[in-house]
Amino acid sequence: LEELYQLALQRREESPLIGQLAILDQASANELFPGLQGFDRLLYASGGARVDGHLLVTRLLEASQVKLVKEKVTLTPLASGYQIGEEEFEQVILATGAWLGDMLEPLGYAVDVRPQKGQLRDYQLVQDMEAYPVVMPEGEWDLIPFAGGKLSLGATHENDMGFDLTV
Repeated sequence: LEELYQLALQRREESPLIGQLAILDQASANELFPGLQGFDRLLYASGGARVDGHLLVTRLLEASQVKLVKEKVTLTPLASGYQIGEEEFEQVILATGAWLGDMLEPLGYAVDVRPQKGQLRDYQLVQDMEAYPVVMPEGEWDLIPFAGGKLSLGATHENDMGFDLTV
């Protein structure tokens, strides 16, 4: 947990929205998340938040006004830019996720990017969870509360599963 705290301090220098950081004991954490059990200490970040990933990507694409290519392509380097299909571009952003290695290998690049399977489990509670913080205790699981009593628990971090979508 100390290593994670130090890493968070370093990242906060470039991302001040992380906010206040503190290692909390169970009693202090229960002031923020009543009834939380099963840990001795946790890392608290006041700027931690839930993000609607789909909405974020939609808004970023709208604001950027870039040409989006949603198909498998070959990237060909040119003297000043890149060719994709019949079109030429001065710059490209490769948002290929776990397929980045496949995309860059023909160009002579090797990257350590691979698929990682993550699974969450959703629970429906009577109590509204909107005001509760996201909790990431030591270990491999997180508590992610939402309005309306939804609580997501997870996620697993499964390497070497490829693109297997089975539970």
